[in-house]
Order: sequence, then structure tokens, then C-alpha cells
Amino acid sequence: MLAALNKAIDRDELNKAFFSGEGQPMFLTHQDANRLGWNPDWEKRFKGEYGYDPEGAKKLLAEAGQTNLTITMQV
Repeated sequence: MLAALNKAIDRDELNKAFFSGEGQPMFLTHQDANRLGWNPDWEKRFKGEYGYDPEGAKKLLAEAGQTNLTITMQV
């Protein structure tokens, strides 16, 4: 279900809304391209595995039996 939630997030729109488009993507928690052990394949694979895909998210949620999932975000 975590993959579905990742696909449901439009990171570009959040970046524009909260950071005026200046935010930098983070492809792996607690790791960036400047640190030892970085694997450039993580960045290459990110869009396909976790990029914004609302239909893909709905499909994954349905496969997990979560057809009525509602998320409320307070800002």
C-alpha cells in the first residue's frame, strides 16, 4: 500500500505550492547524491516505481482491497 500512496502524491504540485518550485527531490530518505554509497539507479528508477500516477495508485489500492481509502491532509 505504501507504493500506492507514493504514486498518489503529485510532488511537483507540492513543490510549487509550498516551496515556489525551489524544492529539491529526495529519492531516498537520509541519502543524497553527494553521500558515499549513493546509487544513481535509485534516481533513474524513482519515477517508474514511485512517480505521480493516480490511476496506478488506484489500481494498487484496489489490489490491496482498499477501495474506499480516504486521506485528510491539514495544512
